[in-house]
Amino acid sequence: MNPAPPRRPLLLDADQHYYEPRDAFTRFNDDPDAGMIEVVQVDEREQIQIGGVKHEYPPTFESVAPPGSILKLLESPKGRGNDNPIVERIRPEYQDRASRIAALDSQGVDATLLLPTLAVTVEHPMRHNPRRTYANLRAFNQWIEAEWGFDQDGRLYALPMLSLVDPDKAVRELERVIDAGAKGVHLLAGPANGCGPGDPIHDTFWSLINDTQTLVGFHGADGGYTGLIGEAWGEPYPVRVHHMSAWARAFCFIDAPIMHTLGSLVFSNLFGRFPNVRILSLEHGSAWLPYLLDRIDKVQSKLTTRTPWPRDPLTDKASDVFREHIWISPYPEDDMAEVLETMPASRVLFGSDWPHPEGLADPLTFADRLPAIPENERNQIMGGNLATLLGRDPEVAAH
Repeated sequence: MNPAPPRRPLLLDADQHYYEPRDAFTRFNDDPDAGMIEVVQVDEREQIQIGGVKHEYPPTFESVAPPGSILKLLESPKGRGNDNPIVERIRPEYQDRASRIAALDSQGVDATLLLPTLAVTVEHPMRHNPRRTYANLRAFNQWIEAEWGFDQDGRLYALPMLSLVDPDKAVRELERVIDAGAKGVHLLAGPANGCGPGDPIHDTFWSLINDTQTLVGFHGADGGYTGLIGEAWGEPYPVRVHHMSAWARAFCFIDAPIMHTLGSLVFSNLFGRFPNVRILSLEHGSAWLPYLLDRIDKVQSKLTTRTPWPRDPLTDKASDVFREHIWISPYPEDDMAEVLETMPASRVLFGSDWPHPEGLADPLTFADRLPAIPENERNQIMGGNLATLLGRDPEVAAH
């Protein structure tokens, strides 16, 4: 009998990006009167507009900051973290499927979840207009399918963009992308439709997620908290992320939306109703994680029989529910030892944010930032966990 061929762990990146071209929202537009996301010339400069209104996001169609360039500033003792004069021309692998797969080969990455750049910023400005929201997201998802593929040769898993601002439209678009082969979908952290994402009004959506075991990723973005909260404190909105005040960056961006969202999912007992739901927190970091888990347990311990619940009360310990159903992708610069004191290795995902400037220039150097842990736990973080979530064998034949 011949011996079994050697095998090695899969290396799967939970967070890579592409840069959209100018027509990503308009190429498959089937509702031209909805108010599409377009690129227009204003005073000889390009501007992104949503329904004819300027969107506070800079065009990234020609030049971008190189991968890892801002992370170097963040980690430099002399760096200020928000000045980055280095730019480069868009590379083919940032916008072309075949070139990206070749880039994965050179990186040594077997596969990646693939997320947008511009598109994670557009939902909040449209939330008051469900027709506009779904016309744009539907057109964009058709573009994703055509250009990248929802499951391209087991190498690229591009996540379609969904919104909960209209429960019925959300279900219809979810059904469409699942039928087209999507392994997961993206939602914006924060409230939607005047309630939390786990409110029973969205049960049909979550029932379909549960039954198909489709992943749900929340990726870091401007969820509009500077408008929802910051304006009461005198903060201007809309505002470009890099132009936010220190207060707005600290209390309205990234940490607050994802803490509120994940806490809402736990306390709405979403996972009690739909036990197969699996949530990924992508590019929100982890500094807030110990506080959140301690907070939800402490609050739960002080509840009374008069506490209102959307459906059935949460009976299991809140932090245990969190750790069972939620996976965390830390920032490369986070304290990985603290992450692994708070979450089991089976719930931590490697994410490089490549090719964004705040991410890693070389994705697999994420492993160098892990503390001394058993090899099986390292393999879980660097790909095994995501492989299991995607229904794949966490090992592959070694060449």
